[in-house]
Amino acid sequence: PQTTRNTIGLVASFTVSRSLLQAFEFWQHRLGVLGDTVAQAAYSQVLQELVSPSALRHTLASVVLLHFPDWSRGSERAAHDKFAAQVKGFGDAVCRYVSGG
Repeated sequence: PQTTRNTIGLVASFTVSRSLLQAFEFWQHRLGVLGDTVAQAAYSQVLQELVSPSALRHTLASVVLLHFPDWSRGSERAAHDKFAAQVKGFGDAVCRYVSGG
């Protein structure tokens, strides 16, 4: 998404409904969080946004919304392994994002 320093970046592992976005914007203003607009990333692009050097890095703040059951579908063992790998990937991506690399 197009970003500026007055924008709050929002990325989610699920489709963000208009009502959820409106609630987010309401609380953003109610709590006095700076930022004029909310830039929403494409559907289910959490890891991609965190590792992309140009994605949400130019925003005032970034908010990540996760729905963990989406990451654990399938047989119990396969789901556990997939979930563990995705959580590790997410943790690695967050560390790279925070370190700027």
